[in-house]
Amino acid sequence: MSLCIAKGGYNLDEAHELCNKCVMNKLILSQTPQDAANDIGACHYLSAEMMYKPRPLSGEARRLFDAALRARLSALDHHDAVLLLSRSALVVESLAPIIRDYPDLRWFAALMNPKPAGNTNRSEPRQWAWDQPEGWRRYEMTDRWARITFAMQTAAHMRGSGFLLMPAHDAIYGRDLLKQLEAAANYYACDGLPAAISPYTEWQHSPVDGVKIPVEIIDAMNAAFARDSSMRRKIERDIVQAFWGKMNLMPYVLCGDTFNAASKTVWEDDKALDHALRECGYCLRALWIGKPDLYRQSPPVFNRADLRRVIERTLHYSLNIPTTPLGASSLNRPLDTLGSLHRLYSPRFARANALAESLIKDCMTDIRTRIATYGVSWVDWGDYRYVVQVGNPDVEVWGK
Repeated sequence: MSLCIAKGGYNLDEAHELCNKCVMNKLILSQTPQDAANDIGACHYLSAEMMYKPRPLSGEARRLFDAALRARLSALDHHDAVLLLSRSALVVESLAPIIRDYPDLRWFAALMNPKPAGNTNRSEPRQWAWDQPEGWRRYEMTDRWARITFAMQTAAHMRGSGFLLMPAHDAIYGRDLLKQLEAAANYYACDGLPAAISPYTEWQHSPVDGVKIPVEIIDAMNAAFARDSSMRRKIERDIVQAFWGKMNLMPYVLCGDTFNAASKTVWEDDKALDHALRECGYCLRALWIGKPDLYRQSPPVFNRADLRRVIERTLHYSLNIPTTPLGASSLNRPLDTLGSLHRLYSPRFARANALAESLIKDCMTDIRTRIATYGVSWVDWGDYRYVVQVGNPDVEVWGK
């Protein structure tokens, strides 16, 4: 087994330290995405796994993380490669037990984080009454955008034909899904170029064997994030967003122009890439996947607090759109006719929807209060705090 570390300009000592780890005994250090592409060589599927923190230490979180990651890795073979886009060497090191279990895969990595923005002496944290306001600084982009940047630039330099995958941690699928997506990419090809394809599932949360996730939490999350009963029809008629961040397959040949055309300062990166693909004249489609054994999602959402954090983050995505009342997110829409009938005839769905709507309402109350007080709202996610202003499509990224 070999592991290649492509270094994104941050703390080379960290990469050299990782080189000395016995499990990672064959390491190539690459300074740029082009170097990483040269190291990878020919590759049918390049799966870019974005690792924001170390593998969970134990318990349900570890079992869920491992199950989802192992499912995605098992979808690959020796013609494919894994590119770990990680916050630090410690994150890559934590994955060593899983890497050992897939010796036939080719493993690569990059240590990639967003760079600080130019002016570090900013007064906003004090104006917004943040704790320790002098300890904050602004960054150029989200950590996800930093890793998307490396992944897409690497893919743009890849030799031959192939596809970049950028799955979320909660995406669960196998080889059959990849075959279906690739077939669709060729079917919807335009001007000889395969299309970018994303699967879409109503299973935004789902049970996983051996992992204890309360059914009421799974039901409530699905009730919150599947409020549009016409979504399948919209996807099949291609009248809605077609490129989705939870899972996507993008031909290498589309990556360079698409990345250059995309705005890297908006928070909803998948919507930005959807817009950029269309602007470049490329074809893209979403596929409705109704079989959970083919594709589903299972995020680390185990209780109401976890679900509230996900809802709060999602509500911030759409705050830049001025609306009356505030909040244009699909989460804020009342149930449509089919949803209302479902609530009427299904006590289980009625309970799930009541919990979802209660959490959505609580989050919107906090958001409205914050905006009324400070003119902006923010949410903590991972290592960063994201600040959104109504009417401004750009998100501000701050960190300690």
